[in-house]
Amino acid sequence: MNGSFRPHCHHARLSAVGRCRSSGACVGHKYADHCLLYRQSQIFAREGIDLDRSTLAGWGGQSSKLLEPLADAIGRYVRSGQAIFADDTPIKMQGRKRCATARIWTYVRDERPWNSQVPLAAWCKFSTNRQGKHPTDHLSRYKGWIHADGHLSRFTPNCTIITPLRPLRARKDHTLQPPS
Repeated sequence: MNGSFRPHCHHARLSAVGRCRSSGACVGHKYADHCLLYRQSQIFAREGIDLDRSTLAGWGGQSSKLLEPLADAIGRYVRSGQAIFADDTPIKMQGRKRCATARIWTYVRDERPWNSQVPLAAWCKFSTNRQGKHPTDHLSRYKGWIHADGHLSRFTPNCTIITPLRPLRARKDHTLQPPS
């Protein structure tokens, strides 16, 4: 080994991924290096470890299943706050014939502006489009303040929306009204 990359696959005694003798460190390299699976497979091959892309994909899928309870707990924690910040971010997603625009919906609990000592947390959800059903589903049981742009605020009926003034001023058809 050249010292720059040290897979820990051969040291594993227990594995989180079923029928797999690799350690979590071995599975995690793909995500730590931000490499595509075929590149990760090539990196392992240079070190004398034959790992097919389908094997790496299977490990990634099984690992994500193991992390779902943690993601759900983070989501519950974020939505238990009195105020959350929300936004959607467009990302490119490979479609059947061309790239499509998908969304990552991000919800952040950050109560530091109110001098709270509560730890901050971010919860992200993925969707293949920008339909309003996604934030409605994500925030269906949330009751509190949401700091969000105008688009997201239309789909959260149980919440009090705080919209930044800059997007409102940019819309020519909108007149600012004091809250009622």
